[in-house]
Amino acid sequence: MDAKYFDEWYAGIGASAADERFFTEALGVPVEVGPQNLVPLAGLRQIAAALAAEPGGLLVDIACGRGGPGMWLARELDLELLGVDFSAEAVRQATKRRSRFGLTERATFAVGTFDSTGLAAGAADAVVCIDAFQFSSDRVKAAEEMRRLLRPGGRVVLTGWEPKQPGDDELPERMRDLDFGAALDAAGFTDVVRTLKPEWDEVEHALWTQAAALDPGDDPALVSTKEEAEQALPLFDRRHRVMATAVAP
Repeated sequence: MDAKYFDEWYAGIGASAADERFFTEALGVPVEVGPQNLVPLAGLRQIAAALAAEPGGLLVDIACGRGGPGMWLARELDLELLGVDFSAEAVRQATKRRSRFGLTERATFAVGTFDSTGLAAGAADAVVCIDAFQFSSDRVKAAEEMRRLLRPGGRVVLTGWEPKQPGDDELPERMRDLDFGAALDAAGFTDVVRTLKPEWDEVEHALWTQAAALDPGDDPALVSTKEEAEQALPLFDRRHRVMATAVAP
């Protein structure tokens, strides 16, 4: 699942009004947030509260994708936004979509990776990575980069999935040993808190159940959504939905 794969995936999403409508309705998010992540509106509000960022600060969104959740957070908290993703197509779409949030002058997107963002040390007041940390090749290095970006006292919020049984070989390899708290601890963060989010799980399960019953026709994005649902549902009870927070010393 390299940058080329995600370029093609994001191109399909960007061309599908039906896929956007499906995720918007299933997650209860504003239409401008669009498809990609699986955090419901209540979850975005919890992330915003956990970031505890003062208005006017800088939020860095790592693995930002098409930018919807990060731009929602920046608008909600009155922050500047800098999003980074290794997919040039995702960055292109995110940049184009800034006007939908009224953030044309306050949001910037650039190509970068988990452990090489190209951003200045201590520049960020808050960092977020939503439903993408599992794609980092080295979780500790990725967390170290997040710590490097943050000013002292700045907060990071990660969301995603962890195995109920570490090493579970039924799960995709990228998820089998994922441990948000361990990565943040190893990177030197303080006040690390890992919270299970079963209420997000309920929304996600309903979304995948609906998606598995879709007739996608010849829409590549809906075909991908249906295929992902068929893969996700048999493994659903083998992982936890997680939000982790921490503070840069």
